[in-house]
Formats: sequence, structure tokens, C-alpha cells
Amino acid sequence: MLNSHRNIIPYAGESDELFLRGDVVRTDYVAYLDGYPGHQSRVAILGKPSAALREDYARYHDAYVKIIDACRPGVTAGGVYDFAVETFAKLGWQYTSILVGHSVGAWWHQQEPIVARGRDLTLEEGMVLALEPHGLNPGPGFLHLQDMAVVRRVGPELLSTKFSTKEMFVIE
Repeated sequence: MLNSHRNIIPYAGESDELFLRGDVVRTDYVAYLDGYPGHQSRVAILGKPSAALREDYARYHDAYVKIIDACRPGVTAGGVYDFAVETFAKLGWQYTSILVGHSVGAWWHQQEPIVARGRDLTLEEGMVLALEPHGLNPGPGFLHLQDMAVVRRVGPELLSTKFSTKEMFVIE
């Protein structure tokens, strides 16, 4: 678990920093079942979110959904990355992460295609991706969701549907 606005490194190690009321907390975890990984990330706020944070989260979530929807057969991994950069730029946010997501497979959770700048690997029907665009916002820092989806012609099939991310999770 990471403190989001006091730690803007997407994949940082542990620290002795205490969580405080108003902190945005990020989780990023992998769990295996019969050798297959499930990879998710979520954010929560400690205490009641401000109106500005609720608005920023709604904007991030909208961008997040659009980026997942861009993952269709025939699109390149680099094309999805470029779409993410453009989508966040429209929000006035700079996209600085080296990736938007990655594939998953038996016994290893980060495989090709890596959804990153310049990657020319074409997405194919049936590929499973863990999509995790990091929204670096000057206020709360990184907003980070990650879900797994199967690439389908009719649009990505979300595999992680048990926890709605439409609203930010609040820890009272």
C-alpha cells in the first residue's frame, strides 16, 4: 500500500511514513490461483473526500474506462499507450508512466505485450491484459486503478467485476 500524494513514484517500496486522514491510499497486488495471476489495483481515501478530489477521481475513472475500451484486436500496444497519453492530456494531466498495462499468463504476471510507447505488437482476440494507467494529478498525486480484461472484437471483457470502481472507496 502506498500513500499517493506524498509518494508519486508509481511502484515504490515500503517506508515508515504513517497514513493520515485525507491521504489517498493505493494498493497494487497479484494473487495466483492454479498458476494464473489475478492483478488489480485500487485507490481509497482515508476520510471524506473533498469535492475537488471526487471530481478528479470521476475524470480519472472516465479516462480509465476509455483507455480500456481502446484495447481491441488490430490495435498496437503502442497505439493504446499513445491513446492514454492523449486522453490524460485532454484532462490537463501529464502521463509519465512507462506503461499503461501488460499481458498476464500462467506463472508470471507481466508478459508481452507490454502496453508502452513505441510497442508495435498488435493486440489479438483472446489476449488477457492488466490495464493500469496511472493518472498523475497535481492534487492527490497518482490515481491508480488496474483491472484485467480480455481483448474481444466487440470490446474488452472486464474480468474483475466484483468491486465497482466508479466511485472512490472511502475508509472512515
